[in-house]
Amino acid sequence: MIPYILKGLVLPERAAISLGPMKMEFFHPSSGLEAQAKLNIVLNQITVWVYSEHEWDIFDLRNVAEQLVVDILAIVGFLKGYAYNVEIRQIINDGKDIDYVFGINMPCIEKRNEHLDFEKHLNKLLPKVAGDHGIFIKRCLNDLVMAMKQPGDTGFYCFRAIEALKQYCKNRYGLEKEADQWKKVSDISGYGKDHIEVVRRFAFPARHGDILPITSSDREEIFIKAWDIVEAFLENA
Repeated sequence: MIPYILKGLVLPERAAISLGPMKMEFFHPSSGLEAQAKLNIVLNQITVWVYSEHEWDIFDLRNVAEQLVVDILAIVGFLKGYAYNVEIRQIINDGKDIDYVFGINMPCIEKRNEHLDFEKHLNKLLPKVAGDHGIFIKRCLNDLVMAMKQPGDTGFYCFRAIEALKQYCKNRYGLEKEADQWKKVSDISGYGKDHIEVVRRFAFPARHGDILPITSSDREEIFIKAWDIVEAFLENA
């Protein structure tokens, strides 16, 4: 069996770490696929070998492999008080003619915004993150970035980004009742409860420490719904 080989890096490189090799089995609940993996970290250079009879979506496999490393480094962080970041950069499988280098882009968002006038929108957004209420807009945008970085918590961060808009409405318009705050978000963005509910559904398990399996296609749906809401809100707020 020819393995998938995933290469990456533990950051920051100035904090040297070597671990492994270690072997493990894993199950991907979203797709029902299972595999065996071997992980080795040498001076922050990550190599993960994944042995599986199944055909994998390479982005799902990247996310799974990255989470394996993150989980191991969480143990290290707990024991030593270190906060590492993980980046899986490349996937190779000679038997399947796969040699792909991952970018930092979210393809569905990049495609959605491909005709956007970057300079125009940047100049419109800069004033919105200033002032007393700008902190909520900054929280919203930062959470959307975290959603892109943390595949398993995509729903959590996207929904918290929308909740930041709710807090914006509460503070700017003096709305004490939560129902009024949500109504204001809907009034400004033009998107109602049904649109928001798609994001909320993937957020609530994570908010309570539970795990909800998520695939690349799930992430695309969450991203598009969240970007629709936030973009419209920022355009009209």
